[in-house]
Amino acid sequence: MKIAIVGLGLAGSYLFKRLTLGTDHQITAFERHYSDKQQRLVCGWGVHSTDFDHYARQCLLEPSDYYLHQAQKAYLTVGDASIVVPVFDLCTFNKQTFLTDLQAHIPGFFAKIFHGKGAYHDHGIERSSFDLIIDATGYRRSMLGPISNGIDQFIHCRQYVIQYEDSPPYDDFHMELYRDGYLWLFPLTNGLCHIGAGTFDHSHKEKLLQFFEKYGDYTILEVGNKPVRIIPTSQCLPFSKENIIGVGEAIGVVRPLVGEGIIPSLRSAEILFDCLCSDSLQDYENLILQEFKSHDREWSYVQARLRQDKWACLWHGLHLKNPHGKLSFRQKIKIYQGM
Repeated sequence: MKIAIVGLGLAGSYLFKRLTLGTDHQITAFERHYSDKQQRLVCGWGVHSTDFDHYARQCLLEPSDYYLHQAQKAYLTVGDASIVVPVFDLCTFNKQTFLTDLQAHIPGFFAKIFHGKGAYHDHGIERSSFDLIIDATGYRRSMLGPISNGIDQFIHCRQYVIQYEDSPPYDDFHMELYRDGYLWLFPLTNGLCHIGAGTFDHSHKEKLLQFFEKYGDYTILEVGNKPVRIIPTSQCLPFSKENIIGVGEAIGVVRPLVGEGIIPSLRSAEILFDCLCSDSLQDYENLILQEFKSHDREWSYVQARLRQDKWACLWHGLHLKNPHGKLSFRQKIKIYQGM
């Protein structure tokens, strides 16, 4: 089968690696950014190591080669409420190096990568030229087009790469949740951090400035801006159109509550890979909807926060899944009171 992958973020790169390693398909990939300019964009590089280990090893890569900081706890602030949550396996990893290694294909396999903003057009990505075109273009949905109900929603994000002179203001992961967004600090290594924020009302820039004013003695190394699709998969239909099929953020796999998208994107790519290998693409949509069903509850909670409906926040919040951290019932009540 001749397959085109449009977009080489995490979902697209993971599929590129799995398909070139484990199948005899002819793979052509198109990426708008040049290979020597892998952008951080707005991604904290935070993952749960148990999940990341699985996906790295599926691509014959050693997970420990990419780890930067292993968390012991997470500082969480909501309004006037602050708690410290023990975490099991949260860490940051070198996403740029991981992407580069995913895109390194084995000589002898039929695989090509074209880079540049005009790559799609310059190298002729005609639908008739491929049996399957995978849209891994994130929030753009460049191949699939707009979602069917016409209602899309994004959170506007900005992230800085910060070098602190002494030590960061927090020695571990830190998040602040607002009514309409969140702020994060993810440690990398040797005083280096990702600090970013995202809000619906564009107030994230002001919140970041306030954070920097509070914690000085730092140097800004990089800055990036990006909208993040925040609606759940159930509202991102269609997933496919003719011979085009979507994956990752293009089909809304980012967690609405905290913007976590790395592991969900890899999971969606693995589901698509399994469907391709088992010749069951007709099952892909249902499998995705089932896998990310919990995101509907998160989205209901986010909407309740935006409406400032504390009772709805309490109801939806108490039913949120929290598989990786130890958040007690009392801690949840404290957080929702802080909203």
